[in-house]
Amino acid sequence: MPTIEDALAAYQAEDFTTARAICTELADHGHPGAMQLLGRLCADDPGQAAHWFFQAWQNGLNTEQDIVRVRADLEAAAEGGSAVAQNALGLILTFGEDDPAAAAPWFEKAAAQDHPEAMRSLGYLLGEGKGVPKDDVRAAGLYRRAAELGDAYAQLNLAGMIDQGLGGLKRDVSEAIEWFRRAAQQGLRDANQRLAELLAERNQDRRDAAEAVERITRVAASSPVGAEFRLAASDGSWSVTAKRNETAVAVSLVGLGVNEIQGLIDES
Repeated sequence: MPTIEDALAAYQAEDFTTARAICTELADHGHPGAMQLLGRLCADDPGQAAHWFFQAWQNGLNTEQDIVRVRADLEAAAEGGSAVAQNALGLILTFGEDDPAAAAPWFEKAAAQDHPEAMRSLGYLLGEGKGVPKDDVRAAGLYRRAAELGDAYAQLNLAGMIDQGLGGLKRDVSEAIEWFRRAAQQGLRDANQRLAELLAERNQDRRDAAEAVERITRVAASSPVGAEFRLAASDGSWSVTAKRNETAVAVSLVGLGVNEIQGLIDES
């Protein structure tokens, strides 16, 4: 993988196409310096610039001066109707300035333009009653719209609401499984444990068992050494224990043979 030094060298050489490509790859892996440089590469788009500066800030890099520098242009772009700018301004107001009441109208404007992150962020404010009256039903609707547009965090939030029967939604294990799975497929590791638990609860066939074992093994693999996780099928027909050791995950199966579940995982 290229490094941030490679991106900086391309940037200094005014090879902005290469710099952008490297920074995008690094940002996908959570590199805050790459996010900051992407913001600077978006000088002609204050909405995108602010988005990347905010992402860098959320990942631990002090980009306050960058955000201050683009603030006037960002507000002008938001006033001019840019959904990206409206969403970025809403994020800064919510999390940077702790003013969700001021943020909500900007999220509303961006959500009206089908901006997935704005829908999800507005759903969060409504679900928590931050800056707006609490409204779980509307929050669930916004999460669903954003989830259908591919927003991974909205998929995770929607899955949780379906799982718990919140926001006027009927609890539906199979639908919750589908949304947790979609979130996990987009790299949200937080989805894997509850997904594994629900698969064990549904336990409709060996494919459910196989995926439950796979998901709980992934949870163990990303946990500290010594962490142990146990799942059992709702009918008690099988169980699995996954323990994180120094170099690997030890998996113990009861009531399941490895040959029964090998080759049944289609999802990544």
